[in-house]
Amino acid sequence: METVDLGGVTSLPNDNTFRDCTNLTSIIVREPLNSPQQNAFSGCSSLVNIYITDVGKWCSSSFSTNAAAYSPCRANTLTKNLYLNGTKVTSITVPNSITSLPNHIFTYCDITSIILPSGLTSIGVYAFKSSKLTAIRIPNSVTTIGNACFHGCYDMEIFILGSAFTGNTNTETFRALNSLKTLISLNSTPPPTNF
Repeated sequence: METVDLGGVTSLPNDNTFRDCTNLTSIIVREPLNSPQQNAFSGCSSLVNIYITDVGKWCSSSFSTNAAAYSPCRANTLTKNLYLNGTKVTSITVPNSITSLPNHIFTYCDITSIILPSGLTSIGVYAFKSSKLTAIRIPNSVTTIGNACFHGCYDMEIFILGSAFTGNTNTETFRALNSLKTLISLNSTPPPTNF
């Protein structure tokens, strides 16, 4: 089995649904994938292509907060190719209907740019970990950024942090931003950061 089309599936039946399917290279996600089990994609060492049909539905998915959880994007450490309606994308615009980005949503994806909606209030753990982002502007509405959210974004050069974020960032949130050249905080009292 090389490709799995999840069709209208919104949740996986058990913890080991695709575990150790080493020949699985692609999945097609048509609906929000809610609360997939921790190890559903564990051991899928060849999974490199994720096909979505709707950015809003993909961003409405819900993945475990567990650091060891395996969302489709975290099945292995290979760069993921993200396709929207069959076309490979490197730039994403998240719809205005999304107020919270889920955990692991773009982990290891090869997106280089993203536009986040002005009403976004939170970004989940590992959301962009080891992605290929080169710049990001966090909207003024974001108050929460999850653990290790940007860890390993080696190509990130510009980071603009919105005015609403006043919380602390832990050492993992922004760790390994090796190319960072510009950090701008729009808050009059910038939060403590650990870069």
